[in-house]
Formats: sequence, structure tokens, C-alpha cells
Amino acid sequence: MSSGDSRRTHRLAVLFLASLALSSCTGPVSSPAGEGPASGGSSSQAGSPASQSPTPSIAHDGSTVLPTSEVGCFRLSPELIQQVLGSAAAGLQPAESDGNVDPNGIRRESCIYPLDAERTTTHAVVLEVTTFPSAEGLRASAPFESLNAPVDVPGVEGTARFARNELNGSTEYVLVIADGTKLTRLIVSRPPAVSWSTEDALAALRRLAAPS
Repeated sequence: MSSGDSRRTHRLAVLFLASLALSSCTGPVSSPAGEGPASGGSSSQAGSPASQSPTPSIAHDGSTVLPTSEVGCFRLSPELIQQVLGSAAAGLQPAESDGNVDPNGIRRESCIYPLDAERTTTHAVVLEVTTFPSAEGLRASAPFESLNAPVDVPGVEGTARFARNELNGSTEYVLVIADGTKLTRLIVSRPPAVSWSTEDALAALRRLAAPS
């Protein structure tokens, strides 16, 4: 073998060994065991349940409709209504609720507990909770204006007033409580023929309004 052949053979051997070393350091990139490629991970994350939360429903007036599960007035339990009203709640029906947050940030929640199979508001327990963005907003709403000859109710946190409203098809016994930014209206609506003294009605409303 000539010296030229010897040098070429030596260079080829060096290049071959160098290529082996480079291949072992820069071979195909593989994902760690149990993991997919980076692009696959992003795709899986984008399809996770957390990224698929339902879009809130918007009413025609721009209000956001609250899911039933977020309507907080359900704290008034049927068991408490039956305990407080006794035989008057013998026909108590499942509650109906709705709620929304208007474009001004006022949150309104309403729960109706019909007291008979007719499922009307003229014979029912109704709880309405309105939460204002500020205490000034609550005061500006004139919360007691709709009450007929209201009387102050002491011993309740916030400002509370009671009234009896005579309607065509029922008598409403109403307790309204303004506390901070929250306005609570609790109504027991009963047929006009039912005899219920003011003292008994107020005592029942106070028990129903007590925090659970």
C-alpha cells in the first residue's frame, strides 16, 4: 500500500468514527417514556374538560342567566318550610328557581316553593335575593317602597320591615331585609280566607329568614 493510500484509509477511519460519535449524541429526539410528542400534549390539553366550560346564557336585555346550581336562595329548605308552616305546607311542591346578573352588575335570585299542586305564586313561599354592587345602589332602589304600611322589625341584622299586602287572589305576608349590599324579600302568600294573625305571620317569616 502506498503512503497516499495509507493516508486516505486513515482519514476515512477518522471520519467514520466521528460520524458514529455524532450520531450517538444527536440521534432522533424521542419523548420520555409515557409521554407523547410536544404537539400531542398541547392537543390533549386543549381538549380537556377545564377548557370546555359552558358559555353563559345571555338574555335579550344583556343579562347573564345564572345556572340553577348557582342560585343561592335554595338555602331555604323544604324541611324548614314544613316545620314552620305545619299543615299549611302539606301540599308543598318542588321548588322552582331562576337568577340573572344584569348589565349593571345587579344579581337577582328567586326561588318559589308552591304550597299546592296548582303551583301558583298566590299560594306559595317566595324568596327573592338581590345583591347590588354597592350599598348606595341598594338604598337608591327604595327597597321598602312597595310595602303597604310597613312596620319595623327589631332584632334582625340590617334594616327589616314587615307588611301585609291584600291582593285579589291572596294575602301576602312580606318580610324585607336590607343588609349591606343584599336585599332579601321573603313572602308567604296564602288564600284570603285563611286566618293568620300578624304576630303568627311575622314569627313564621322570622324563622324562615334565619340564616341556615
